[in-house]
Amino acid sequence: MRILVLFFLHVIFVFSFSSCLRAKKISENNELNGKVYFIEELVFKPEFVNGGFKNGDLKRKTTCAYDKKGNQMEWNEYHESGILFNSYSNIYDKKFCKIISKEHFVLGDLKWKIFYDYDKNGKLLKERHYDLNDSLEILITQQYNHKGLLLKSHVFENSTENKELITYKYNNRNRLIEKIFYDSLSNIKFSNKYNYDKKGNKIEESVYTANGNLELLFKFDHKGKNIELITYDLDSSIIQKFIEKYDNHGNKIESSEFDSDNKLVDKTTYQYEFDKKGNWIQRILFLNEKAYEITVRKIEYY
Repeated sequence: MRILVLFFLHVIFVFSFSSCLRAKKISENNELNGKVYFIEELVFKPEFVNGGFKNGDLKRKTTCAYDKKGNQMEWNEYHESGILFNSYSNIYDKKFCKIISKEHFVLGDLKWKIFYDYDKNGKLLKERHYDLNDSLEILITQQYNHKGLLLKSHVFENSTENKELITYKYNNRNRLIEKIFYDSLSNIKFSNKYNYDKKGNKIEESVYTANGNLELLFKFDHKGKNIELITYDLDSSIIQKFIEKYDNHGNKIESSEFDSDNKLVDKTTYQYEFDKKGNWIQRILFLNEKAYEITVRKIEYY
């Protein structure tokens, strides 16, 4: 399941501090149909009984609550014993801009919180990250041009002296084509580059090291789904390659991992059951054709 690690690396590499938009439909944010109020996901170990699979021991549980505009209000994660060990919450203003995020420990003590500040057009200007002692840990400020395009993000850690920088470059159609990350000494840490098709859909995203070597290459379909990921060594040779396939509704149905010789290492497939609104309510994950886990999802609607 190494692809999960690389997915989180992707999140770190491509993370950008975007402007607050008017509330999006939940189907756009989470690929769900209808106005969802609450989701509970229960992940079980599978048991093979009488020619089929049934739920075995509980592995983990998560719950998520949304408002009527599709904003995520709360997300909770539970241990297999049923004990809550992580809790996240968000607060939004009247324009549906997120203004406060919080994470709590098991016993309810605050772990961290983030405050978001916007301009009159809903552009995110500042993020303030506080630790459990209510001390400012990270400060992020942003600068835009007259078109409202993000040009720079300044990241201050622990003090205003330790500053990192992210710069953004766009093409003549105002599409992001390059993002460069600098350390506190103004040295390049890594950079991202983006390619688009004629319709403006992002089809490639490349991550380069400080020395300009290609490290990661992501490929996307016309719906924005990540369909291929290639990791490279310093000599530009391929280390790993991941291929992902989806059904017509955007549900992932297959993930394959290949080594440097293009030999299959792992193959993950998914089987679904759906409710009347077209949202999946059961998913069985198979790793190399063996059932690995069953996820049962209970969905409540407004």
